[in-house]
Amino acid sequence: MRRKRLALLLLAAAMLVLLAGCAQGNQTDFTAEQLEVWIWDESERETWQTIAASWTERTRIAVEITVKDEESYWEDVSSGLLPDLLWIDGGHLQDCIQSGLLLALDDRLEGSSVQIENDYEPLRTLYQSGGSTWAVPKDSRVTALWYSRSIFDSRQMDYPDETWTWQDVYEAARELTNRGSGLYGFVLNQTDTANGWYNLVYSAGGAILRVDESGVSAAAWDDGQTLAAMELLAGLIADTMPSQPTMAQQGTMELFTSGHAAMVLLDSDQALELLSQGGSSQWACTVLPYWDQDGSGDCGEGERAAVLDGTGWAISGRCEDPNAAFDLLEAFAGQTGQEAQVSAGIALPAVSGLQETWEETIWTGALAPYRTMLESALLVQTPRQAAGQTWEDYAMETTLYTAWNNPDTMGEMLAEQQTYTASELSGASAPADAAGQDAGTDEDTSQSTQTDGDPAQSAESSAPEDGTDSAESGEDTP
Repeated sequence: MRRKRLALLLLAAAMLVLLAGCAQGNQTDFTAEQLEVWIWDESERETWQTIAASWTERTRIAVEITVKDEESYWEDVSSGLLPDLLWIDGGHLQDCIQSGLLLALDDRLEGSSVQIENDYEPLRTLYQSGGSTWAVPKDSRVTALWYSRSIFDSRQMDYPDETWTWQDVYEAARELTNRGSGLYGFVLNQTDTANGWYNLVYSAGGAILRVDESGVSAAAWDDGQTLAAMELLAGLIADTMPSQPTMAQQGTMELFTSGHAAMVLLDSDQALELLSQGGSSQWACTVLPYWDQDGSGDCGEGERAAVLDGTGWAISGRCEDPNAAFDLLEAFAGQTGQEAQVSAGIALPAVSGLQETWEETIWTGALAPYRTMLESALLVQTPRQAAGQTWEDYAMETTLYTAWNNPDTMGEMLAEQQTYTASELSGASAPADAAGQDAGTDEDTSQSTQTDGDPAQSAESSAPEDGTDSAESGEDTP
């Protein structure tokens, strides 16, 4: 009841702010009779429809909000079938810009009520390209470490906290893993990048891409710190996780909530999904581990990193009344929209200063680690595959696919990925043998590790000093 009352009060206040601007609104340039808006999350429809209804009362322009599943959403966008206002993410931005599907917002942002300088810097730049801004941040996503209280209690082990390094996570996960009983210390899918292993790489001081001041990207798969982080990841894969096919098929969330996994990384959106399943007393979260780069034994500057991601509001290049569309965007992306989605508990806001309210609305105190990550971690923009590039696809389908199923090949696969990515970034053709591979069809490779017997040995740099293996053998499938 407390959450519901707080949500209603905050949303009512936001509506008053919006209506207060009625007298100031200038609709002389509006020609549209209706605007169409596309989103991909049904749980958010009511929040945006409420704001749209108030905007319609002021402008007399109807707003139709359509919810699409993500697959058909991007199929329609890529085909040029577009609404007036839509959600966009960094992964599709470059394709949309090059195809002329989005409207640059720079002129309209000047002097508008949307103050993007209050957004987290990696989010602002996520939607900027070629010197222009193509979308305004709607929300933010950052990751935290979740753990099962009951599993740690059953082994009388201390819970993870802010003092833990990634090596501590490895060692605890290794101790907790018991394949015979279907219990795993850690679960993480290969495709969990921004909300998964990218955070490990950047905490170690490594990178996927390094971008210089002029905006030129260089591949960093063979960087020494990237390799160190990925070798520790290879140890986690080999010694503490189910097989990649098991995690892909069952889902890391399901493995965690069903009691088959002790720890998992979840971004703020996934945390909301987890809490909606109930049983919150069984689980808790803490900040991401850090990588002790300087060997001080304490978390120094830049040693706890978080990849910051999110969704943005954009205007279609096909919109016939961009003035009206931007006026609606101001209602959605400005303070009114930010406060409304916080009060509804649907997403972590893009602007600083609203995180504590979000926490109290969802689950008082328990989600504070997400705010801590935003306020004190090194925030990194997720590396994006640009239009026409395939290096990320190649990693998922070939090199990392092989490494996750055969962790002892991690170094070799990173070297191959470095060659492939560097050739793409330089404008050269990808290696002929690499471009023709399709590891996704190799059934033997996909089942070669962690199916029966003892787990593969981890990379030397990530294994505990004594070299012992406490994980018990057994069947892989919980």
